[in-house]
Amino acid sequence: AELCKESCKCCNGICAALQEALNQTFGGIYSKPLGGNVIFTWICMIFEIVLAVVGFMYMSCEKDDSKTNAKNALIVAILFAVIHCGCILWIQRQVLANIVKDMDKEFEEKNIPQAEREYDITDGYSAKVRKATCEVIKYDFLFLFYFIFVPAAWCFAMYGMSLVPKCTNDDAYAASGCFLVLLLYNCGNMLFFLFLMCGIACGAGKDKAHKRVKTGKAVVSVLGKVAKARGGS
Repeated sequence: AELCKESCKCCNGICAALQEALNQTFGGIYSKPLGGNVIFTWICMIFEIVLAVVGFMYMSCEKDDSKTNAKNALIVAILFAVIHCGCILWIQRQVLANIVKDMDKEFEEKNIPQAEREYDITDGYSAKVRKATCEVIKYDFLFLFYFIFVPAAWCFAMYGMSLVPKCTNDDAYAASGCFLVLLLYNCGNMLFFLFLMCGIACGAGKDKAHKRVKTGKAVVSVLGKVAKARGGS
């Protein structure tokens, strides 16, 4: 038990150091909503681009000289990686913009001037992010494109892997690795979206329940004060 406890402390220390390194390197992106997903996407896509470039340089398609061979598919894979990086950053920016928009409405209701507004989202962070993400999912055109693009990219990765053996008899680990990274990333992305939707649905229900409890307590408090006032008179 003591060994497990010390191991957990070590893992926590490593995670804290990694988080601090990411904050110092990509603080403007990592510290914002969906920041971890953006950084993870960029790392995966950079790795995929490197594999695609290496594969393109060292693979010769002596068995397939058509325009749909594996070498040309690697160029498309690079384009897909760039689209992934751009779309995920756009989605993060739109989520943040929706949070700021909602906070501006609250500030205007309280008549707080622009110069005195502090956009601190730590209070009620999860609820703010859920609401903003839901707005992006419902109304953002680029998110709709990305929603269709991700499974399409997964299908393309499967197709690309099938092209490699048709292109050459030599080992093409870099080219195969490029399509494998794209395949695994899109699998993870689809699972992330599934869990995100579940989190939004569960969180919305939790927020409604919390609001009802808060309203109920307020009503009970008012009724208690009324009853006390009547008893005193």
